Amino acid sequence: ARTELLAWVDADLAEMRIQAGDVVGAKQVVEKSKAGLWEVVTAHGLLEIEREPELHSIYLPGVLPLVRVLMQDGELAMVLGNPSEALTGLKRGMELLKYTRSLPQLFHRLALLLARATRLVNAQGATGGALDKAVAECDGLLEQCLSVAVLEGGHDHNVIVQALVEQALLRTLQANDVTGRPEMPPTEEPAEGAEPPLVSVSAAVSACSQYLDAAAKACSMRLNLTHKPHTFSAAISPTAALPQWIKDAIQAQEAYQEQSRGKAPGGDLPEGRVLMEELMNLRRKQNQRPLHSDCVLAQLGSLHNIMKDVCPPYAAEACFPSPPTVSLESTLTPAPIGTVSIQWLESEVYAESTDPKVKLDPLQSMASVVYVVVSESAPDSDGNTAPEVACGVKTLRLEIVRDIHSAIRMCSADLEGAANDPDADLADMVEAAEELVIETAAQIRGLGGTEAAEALGLNHPTLDMGMDTSQTLMEDDEETDEPKKSFVDTEFVKRLELMMDSNSGISTVDAELAKHVRKIFHV
Repeated sequence: ARTELLAWVDADLAEMRIQAGDVVGAKQVVEKSKAGLWEVVTAHGLLEIEREPELHSIYLPGVLPLVRVLMQDGELAMVLGNPSEALTGLKRGMELLKYTRSLPQLFHRLALLLARATRLVNAQGATGGALDKAVAECDGLLEQCLSVAVLEGGHDHNVIVQALVEQALLRTLQANDVTGRPEMPPTEEPAEGAEPPLVSVSAAVSACSQYLDAAAKACSMRLNLTHKPHTFSAAISPTAALPQWIKDAIQAQEAYQEQSRGKAPGGDLPEGRVLMEELMNLRRKQNQRPLHSDCVLAQLGSLHNIMKDVCPPYAAEACFPSPPTVSLESTLTPAPIGTVSIQWLESEVYAESTDPKVKLDPLQSMASVVYVVVSESAPDSDGNTAPEVACGVKTLRLEIVRDIHSAIRMCSADLEGAANDPDADLADMVEAAEELVIETAAQIRGLGGTEAAEALGLNHPTLDMGMDTSQTLMEDDEETDEPKKSFVDTEFVKRLELMMDSNSGISTVDAELAKHVRKIFHV
């Protein structure tokens, strides 16, 4: 018991060290805690239980805190750039999970970490059949994660989005694998006993697009839950089948209202409003890590199931009816021309300081954008066109992404306001919007301002938002050609705002949009 309690303390200490920038020190604390817990579980017979299945027990002391420590250790190993070490520890944690009584949320987090470690390891050079095998293993794990999240785990939208984007990221590895991978799926079934064919580039791109589309739907549901609680609460039908802890919450709210503002006309506080407030409160608490968090997660799962039964709009607009999946048959159809699917995934990396005066090295928050853009090629000499597919990942500092998104959001608001103002200087606003588009492409593709502008076919100079001013596009006094017609307008800027939002992303089919978006995100 003492070792388990110290493990909780060490977990909090490691978290504080991480926040202070001492990632290496946090790893040392976790390693010490892990060693102590291994001694505890070994002394209580874990190895014997693993050898003899009939001795299986879910009450073995120390196993649950050990799984949590292995997760924290694996997360730190990935932050420090050691995904292979993380993969070994997280696999062991998944094996030990069956010897515990744990809530679905613990499995969610472990499955996502394990999938991420597998992806990072295979991104270092796995190809062909080895890569396909790793993707298939992760698929099984992430599909189970989605199933548990949707059906048992309180429908955590963050978990659902992360799992879907991880599956999309795995497809980008296949789509960009150039070691003999076929472009299109095979037209014939493989011979009996033969090795399964490699997943084609077309199938990988199609699957990636579908996973990103499902992630966009999950983001939309998350926004509905944030922006429509009053709509959901008004649609809740009264029910008597409520757990006692919810009844206590309703009574506490009624008592507070009576003491502070007097009772509402017509009697007691509406039950629907209290249920919705309690649901939102539990969702805010679900990612906290105090000792009582398991109770919060259990209550959230219970209340979510009640809400699905008593509030049809909540079930329809904020929840998947079943776990989102992508079937093998659906990937045989290529993503259509005009596909624009973009999602973001945030992470943290350890960047050692180059300043000798800096004792601690804070983590850097990063954002990886996963994209599938299918545009139409220029006509050849015979007038024929073909789809041009862009599927990949780009990683930027989260701070830069948020700065660009904030600037685009303000520009979009200005353009919308100018549309109803006859005195507004729309030309200047469009020029400012073009500068933001150039800056966005420059940051994502790692180009200078001049190169980005040329790639986009725009003639305006870029704003300096953290770029080297020597790379900024300057106007050419000797330019005599007519300026090219700009594709940047109010609607395009609104779409770009969604694309650069790390909390939502976009999924649509628009051939004209795809033609320009490809130039922003892909070489």
